[in-house]
Amino acid sequence: MLELLGKSYIIDHCLNHLKEHSEDTALKVYITDALKAVVENTARWSKDGVVMKKRFADIINDVPDEEENENNNKRAHSIKERIKSKLAKLGKEDAQNG
Repeated sequence: MLELLGKSYIIDHCLNHLKEHSEDTALKVYITDALKAVVENTARWSKDGVVMKKRFADIINDVPDEEENENNNKRAHSIKERIKSKLAKLGKEDAQNG
């Protein structure tokens, strides 16, 4: 098949497909961001207005939200503190034994 169509045709086809996919994704992100802005502006007028916390682009790119980042940072900090305390205990034991 490759020899029948030629390498340049296949490459052009792949590049065109990638360009179309990128344009479709950009349009989806633009539309969903615009809708999110409309909803946020409308929700300001309502006492019980509800808005989405994440953007479509963040969802499809699997970007963690701020709360998730904060939990990850706390977890990392507690792990570092636990390691430091164990190292400090080991250092004290070595000093007593030495």
